[in-house]
Amino acid sequence: MLEFYGREALHARRDFLVWAVCGAGKTELMFPLLRYLLANGRSALWATPRRDVVLELAPRLRRAFPEHLLAVLHGSALPQEKWRPARFVLATTHQALRFYRCFDAVIVDEIDAFPYTCDDMLPFAVERARKVQGKTVYLTATPRPDHQRRMRKPGNNKDFLPHVKIPVRYHGHPLPEPEIRRESKLNDRLNAKRPIPTLLFFLEEVRKHDLPAFIFVPAIRQLPVLYEYIVFSDEKWRDKIAAVHASDPEREAKVIALREGRLQILLTTTIMERGVTLSGIQVLVCQANAPVFDEAALIQIAGRAGRSAAAPQGTVIFMAEEVTEAMKAAIRQIREMNRLAREQGYIRKGGIP
Repeated sequence: MLEFYGREALHARRDFLVWAVCGAGKTELMFPLLRYLLANGRSALWATPRRDVVLELAPRLRRAFPEHLLAVLHGSALPQEKWRPARFVLATTHQALRFYRCFDAVIVDEIDAFPYTCDDMLPFAVERARKVQGKTVYLTATPRPDHQRRMRKPGNNKDFLPHVKIPVRYHGHPLPEPEIRRESKLNDRLNAKRPIPTLLFFLEEVRKHDLPAFIFVPAIRQLPVLYEYIVFSDEKWRDKIAAVHASDPEREAKVIALREGRLQILLTTTIMERGVTLSGIQVLVCQANAPVFDEAALIQIAGRAGRSAAAPQGTVIFMAEEVTEAMKAAIRQIREMNRLAREQGYIRKGGIP
């Protein structure tokens, strides 16, 4: 990163992409660049599409750089925070609209996330916030097709995107590889509360080993159906599970309850596919063949498991009525990253000491 930032020639490329697997430690990888910038009186913007990620990153960045004032900007931030002058800013990509040619370096975290990928205003806002001679670093575990095409171009092509690929997590263990489990007529069986062996076995394993879990569903309307199914299967689950979605005002409190062990399972839409790390988490995707579960979403969801060095093996199950190309592509990419990590000597028995 420092070498990239230090290229001051007018013809030097202004963009760089870091393609790192979920849980590789992308945040910490940026610390040397941030330390250099702040120590030399430069300015830095860390922008990310989702407020959840801003809230999760803020305490980590403040712990890492206690001597530098960090302004944290999101839609519900206090007014004094939004107008606080600072050289170091953490913000949602919407809040980047407040700035014009202000930052020597911009880090765009999770460039593949909604709504950044479907609102042209947001990439414009981020680019406009950077000084003309500044640099931009993109962070992602699932590069968009247009970025992948640019990465494959020859290095002397004007559209080539300089990049680095990091195929291993910080702890040196391989990524958990998802298993596909076929179950027919899932909607009918959930509504009629008929046995679904894959789901019931998953619940039993979670209980037996006293582990936290995420169960993902394609839409909000399916959350109460799944909740009632699980409670019907065993009344003891009633006080140990909760449902969350994007507009749930208690979402953060429920995540804290899961983290503290007061809840054991969160039923969730794709809102929990990023920005949340819990040790020992197990993952099941219910109706993984639904269109909302594209390749990138499934990779991110699988990336919730095994992130902790203390519990790097986590289970990931794609439960579906049929196998989709997205499911196969997600598993292919995860296996390819594990292959690269082994080939390059990053995977070690017992992980990285």
